[in-house]
Amino acid sequence: MLFQDSVIDRFFEGPIWQMTYDHAGKLVRKDALPGLKNAQLYTLTLYDFDRDGKLEFLGLGEPNLKHSAPLVVWDFLGNPLTKVDERFGGTNNYIRSGFTRLDMQPPAQLVNSRIVAMDVDDDGKKEVLVVANNPLIAGLDFVAYYDGFVSVFNTEGATLVQAYKSGKIKYCLTDMQVQGKTLYLAGDEGQISNMSEGAGRIMWYE
Repeated sequence: MLFQDSVIDRFFEGPIWQMTYDHAGKLVRKDALPGLKNAQLYTLTLYDFDRDGKLEFLGLGEPNLKHSAPLVVWDFLGNPLTKVDERFGGTNNYIRSGFTRLDMQPPAQLVNSRIVAMDVDDDGKKEVLVVANNPLIAGLDFVAYYDGFVSVFNTEGATLVQAYKSGKIKYCLTDMQVQGKTLYLAGDEGQISNMSEGAGRIMWYE
């Protein structure tokens, strides 16, 4: 379990901590994880990237102005091992808060979809699944996503290689979860008129 501090106007700020339960059953901080520069906390997952029996962190890195970000692999010391420079994520799941310049909106506090590992092709090895959403509107100060897809990556040596990707799914994909051989996707309709109404779906694929 991981934790990151927040401040008044930012959801995620400062070091990322491992959490554990003490003898009284209270959830407490254990160790601060070094490095993981620009990692988006909610997207992080553990995965044996180089198949050496040791786990690494996979997650999205620093987002750009359109809210999408590269896929990054860090070792347990927080050192980046490899990066896929395509743009992933992008989400309508955010609020705006924080320091605001006179001619701008407050910055977007993003909660991009988590990254998951799943044996998609039944070969006994888990692949990495990452969401990428397509913007309906993409300006410097406003982004709205209409549809998206899921990219599937294999590891080849010290790199991640895209094996295939799904067709377009007509929702902004906001989260993923794996249960056994079932992939669950959450999404919302990316129309401007209903973004504030919570219109959305949960879908599953086996």
